[in-house]
This record gives sequence, C-alpha cells and structure tokens, in this order.
Amino acid sequence: MKRQLFLFHAKRGHGECISELKKGDIYQYECQVEKVFLNNYAFLKKDESRSSYAYEMIRYFREDYYFIKKLWAKILRLDLNNDYMFIYLVDNLYFLLKYNKEFSWEKRISNLLKKFLNKDSFSISENNSISAILSVIYDLKLDISVEEIVNYHFYLHKDSNLDLSSINYFYGKSLKTSCNRTMKMSFESMCLSEIINYLKKNPDLGYETILISHHISDGDIPQLIEVLLDSNVASNVHNRILEIIFYSGKCSTEDVDDLLKYTNNCKSIENKILVYDIILNVKSKRLFKRLISKELEDSLYVMLILNNYDISFYDEIHKRIHRLRIDYSDNSMWFEVEYELIRYFKRRKIDLRLLEDVRYFLKYGLCSSTRLQLVLILKKYDMLTPSDIEDLKYDANCDIRHLFECKRQK
Repeated sequence: MKRQLFLFHAKRGHGECISELKKGDIYQYECQVEKVFLNNYAFLKKDESRSSYAYEMIRYFREDYYFIKKLWAKILRLDLNNDYMFIYLVDNLYFLLKYNKEFSWEKRISNLLKKFLNKDSFSISENNSISAILSVIYDLKLDISVEEIVNYHFYLHKDSNLDLSSINYFYGKSLKTSCNRTMKMSFESMCLSEIINYLKKNPDLGYETILISHHISDGDIPQLIEVLLDSNVASNVHNRILEIIFYSGKCSTEDVDDLLKYTNNCKSIENKILVYDIILNVKSKRLFKRLISKELEDSLYVMLILNNYDISFYDEIHKRIHRLRIDYSDNSMWFEVEYELIRYFKRRKIDLRLLEDVRYFLKYGLCSSTRLQLVLILKKYDMLTPSDIEDLKYDANCDIRHLFECKRQK
C-alpha cells in the first residue's frame, strides 16, 4: 500500500491500516502513523473516538517513550479551547500510561492541571478539556489529589465558573463546581419584538431557544425570517432564530422560498444545514415538485429526493452524490446526505441500486460512527465481501469490530 493511500484510510479509521501493519513492513508508514497519533481526524466532535485505534497503530513500532514525549510536547502547546484536539490527545495519553506502568507522569499532569486552573473564567470547551484530564486521573487511579487542587483553585478564584458537574456525575465525586446557570427569563409574557431584541443581546443561548420556540405562533415565522434576511444581524443570532423555527415545527410552504433566499448569501454552513432541516420537515408533495424544478444545490436536491423517493430519480441523485466534495469543512453537506441515505434504508421498500451509494460513503466518508450504520445496511443485504469483513475487523469503531468478533491488540 502506498503511503498516501495508507493515510487516506488512517484518517477515516479504516481497518486496512491495521491489516497492513500486521504484515510486518511497518517503517515505511511511521510518519503517517505519527501524524494520525498527534492529530484528531474524527469528523464529529462527539460520538466518535479514534484514540484506541491510533494507539493500536503505534504499538507496532514499540517506541512508546518516543510517542509519549511527542504527545506531551503537543499537549503543552495546545489551547484548551480546542477541545476537539485536546481531548483526543489526552485520551491517547491515557492509553500510553495504561499499558506502560513504568511511565511516571503524575507530577507533570498535576502541574498541568494547576496551570490550567490559574484563572477565573472558563469556556465550555475549556471545561471539557479540563474534565478530560480529570477523567485520565480517575480512570488510571493516578496519585494526584484532585480535590485539593480544585479546592485551592476556588479559594484563589472565588468567582470562578469552573464546571466539573460532569465529572461529579460520571465518577460519583463531590468536587466543588460552579454550575448554577438558571433560566431567569420568562418568555410567555414577551411579544415577538421583545424576544427578537433579547436574542440580539443574548445570542449564546442554549435550552432557552427551545422554550422560546414553544411560544412562537405560525404568524411569527415570516417576521423571524425577516431578521434572517437582515445582513446587519450577526450570524450567531441567525443561528438561534433558525433553531427556534426548527423546534417550533411551524414553518409553512409559503416560508420556504424566503428561507432559500437566505441561503444564497449565508456563509455559515451550520446555519445552512439548519435551513435544510427546516425545509425537509415541511411535508408537502406540491412543495416537493416545485422545489426540484428549481436550480438547487446537490445536497438539498438529494435529500429532498430521498425523502420523497421515486425510482425514476435514481440516476440523477447517484450522479449528484458522487459530485459532493467529501472533506472536513462539510461545505457540500456530504455528511447530511449520508445521514439521509441511512434513514432512507429504514423504509420497507427501497431501491437496491442505492446500495452502491452506501458503499461509496463507506469508502470515502470521514465519520466512523455513521460508518457503523452503513456497515449494518450492507451486512443486511449481504453486500460485504470477505475482504471487506477482514478489514472491518480492525476498524476504529469498536461496535463495527464487535460485529465481526475482533479484539484490539493490547
């Protein structure tokens, strides 16, 4: 296997890499393995872990001390706000320490934790990263007095917003934590213009968006869309408004054209995905026929067809699926199309020709959690070759491995 192809498979968490390393000619891939070990290539921030897979690959080189030094140096350089990368590297550290009892890293980890806790304010991402460090300490039973460090932090930083509630919940601990955010607003008595002003002043809402959506009427949707079409309103405010429309379930066929008009100048892929989710939830055969007669982006076109499938559309959607650019930016919305394809196969009557497109995503898709669903579909229809099964035995996704009864190397 060429190095470039090895990296292609390794970024996706494919078992082909483990199969190749098992053949014994490992050193031609050392740079690729190191790259994967020090960089998180999982597509999703949550519901996807590649650390045990990455650790399994470095084990073939029997140079754990080399890898832990490289790993630790990168952890020290990394910003806590990059929890996508930070948690992955800390999870890799967990595996190195678990299977190398001679590595004594307690003092370094303790000092790192103290360094990160030397301030008052923490973002959600920073809290996630700190919780990852604490998980390693508790899982490996390291000789580090977490309670003493945390108590000293709150002694020095009395207004700290450090949130360790998830650690307390999952590990049964009683660490001091500042997690007391409460809903102080009642939206029942607010008119729509007051709600919109509130959103503009408080764009970083969470559960409140669902509460607001409960008080939105059908007639409020056009006014909310007017705010979307206002280019002077920040993108994160647009995001909250789209969430409110989505959760309300009150978008009508008359609102769809204006939502599509919004996507023409929308630079946020997250917001565009929300628009498409709203449109897909508007069930109307008349709307469907009207929409597919328009010049639509490939992703929306394919998702609309999959939701209203007729075999006469196969050639067109097959062509459009293969035109989608599959990358980490997801600007083409390939991931959303993949998800709709998986949902399509939960129906009773399906077009078996679409199994070719399932196989396409199995090979090129970047997400190991949805890959499990693709494998289950192909397995159900007996579309996996002996070679497929052999490689899937070493997939990064543990549930895929369990399907084919292969344990990880220790």
